[in-house]
Amino acid sequence: MQTLRKTQDFALLQAITRAIGQRIETLEIAASADFPPGVRVTVPEKRTYPRSGGELPGTIEESGTTLVVRLDNGDTWEGPASLARLGAAS
Repeated sequence: MQTLRKTQDFALLQAITRAIGQRIETLEIAASADFPPGVRVTVPEKRTYPRSGGELPGTIEESGTTLVVRLDNGDTWEGPASLARLGAAS
């Protein structure tokens, strides 16, 4: 954070934030590998960091940079894999 605050060069700041974004995307892809289709998970009601809202159980339908989860209530949840937790109640 200190580096970002001290940066006076806007182009450098853009390059730094782009690199951070690429690393986050890489982490999301790696996290999604733990969630193949058919796996039971719980996801937060709100798709924000930090996790907030109630926990919603469901089953992974698609994985990737964004997970698609079929919730037990019939709705569909889409969000980053890093918000999901393995092991929803059946």
